[in-house]
Amino acid sequence: LLLVLAALPRLRPTIDLDKLPPYRGLGGIRTVPHAVAPRDVDRLVNFALRNQDRWTKMSVSKVLGYFILGTGKYKALKSGRPYSLTHGWRLSPSRDTCLESNFAAHNFCAAQQNRLAEEMHSELSGILRRAYASALGTAPERIILGSEGHPALRAGEIGFPAFLASLPSLAWQFVLNPHTDIGRIEPHHALLLDVSNRAAFTALGLDVGRCQKGGSYTSLLMPLTVPDGAGLQYWSDEGRIQRVSYELGSVYIFPAMLLHAAPPFSYHEHRRREDLRLTVQAFAMQCGEKWH
Repeated sequence: LLLVLAALPRLRPTIDLDKLPPYRGLGGIRTVPHAVAPRDVDRLVNFALRNQDRWTKMSVSKVLGYFILGTGKYKALKSGRPYSLTHGWRLSPSRDTCLESNFAAHNFCAAQQNRLAEEMHSELSGILRRAYASALGTAPERIILGSEGHPALRAGEIGFPAFLASLPSLAWQFVLNPHTDIGRIEPHHALLLDVSNRAAFTALGLDVGRCQKGGSYTSLLMPLTVPDGAGLQYWSDEGRIQRVSYELGSVYIFPAMLLHAAPPFSYHEHRRREDLRLTVQAFAMQCGEKWH
């Protein structure tokens, strides 16, 4: 079966622009080179690999090895359902269900999520703040990352830029997932305007009354490994596919409403860290002079 799959032509789906929301005139993907120093790339990779036992399996990826190391809101099973045919037992003695995205937002996972967010902030905020300031064309002190360690904010719920990891699989060469990141906007905006969070964000210098949930909402991707074919593709206003190849040390920035996808990629044995597809993903909203 594997030999047959490998021999099949790569799927090239077409995009029907008439069925998409009318997000036109968004431009494309902007590359900010040399935003991350080589030693900082190594520090980020080492953090991700050192915490591999805390990677959360993205349940939507089914049998594919697609993981996130980070915190924030996932699409979780309602806590009142202890069992389902799709997801099994919510509390299982045979596996840590907090390491599956369908369960990670439950209250019983909150302590783990908070600890991870606090560790990521402590070790990585300096690197990421410099990189995102460079990408967004602002000063590092105008970048607010997650909860910034404020004791009144639930670090695991507010979130932090997250690592995304894809393990090698023959199936990836047949997978293309065109999507926008618009679904992130409303939850992000709601967190900032939540009455229980407002005073803490104000103390951090964030003017939540000026948060722009529309045109300013921005996606940022930072590749930490660049195996063959690593990059992004996006669709222009005319529906043409444009491709961007990843380079280490660069940050890739684009409007969250831009239709984009990771291109299908060929199979490689996982012998070196370079065979793993590892990126840091963040979403930014401008609130006055600062970005969250």
